[in-house]
Amino acid sequence: MKKIFNLEQEYDFEAYREYNYTIQNRIRKFKLRRYVTLGAYCFFGVLIMLMKNSASLTVRMCIGIGAVLVGVLMYFRMGYKLAVETKKSWDTSAGPEGKLSVTLDFYEDCFKMRSSKGTVSCDYKKIFKAFDTEKYYYLMIQTNYGAIIEKSRCSEELLEFLKNKISFE
Repeated sequence: MKKIFNLEQEYDFEAYREYNYTIQNRIRKFKLRRYVTLGAYCFFGVLIMLMKNSASLTVRMCIGIGAVLVGVLMYFRMGYKLAVETKKSWDTSAGPEGKLSVTLDFYEDCFKMRSSKGTVSCDYKKIFKAFDTEKYYYLMIQTNYGAIIEKSRCSEELLEFLKNKISFE
């Protein structure tokens, strides 16, 4: 197999955070889950306030407002949890200088990703998902594992090669 392109990159936490948030939102529908959780608690809170049952208006208002507040707290807790998990994951991946060095080798049928954590090879046809953002391409090998390709570090030929090999969302 003949190597066609080689790309050496260093990522900082901001690049990794952007990658992780993009993946969480596009694959796991994280934003949607947060909004649905908030909406459900608010809906039930308002529903409780409007119900005409044996409980007094004051009790219904307290329970309804409490449900809305729980929904708001859950919304922010989910965001905080994602931020903490992202930082924790980065801390286990990054080198001592706070950067992650990755080398990507592109071949006709596959690409290889090498870092201090090991080497992974993936056929272009087996890429789980591929995302095109303003600054990066994300080639997902699994739902939570993939390659970050910084577009500004790529030659025009490499960008064209990737567009021909991979279907981006």
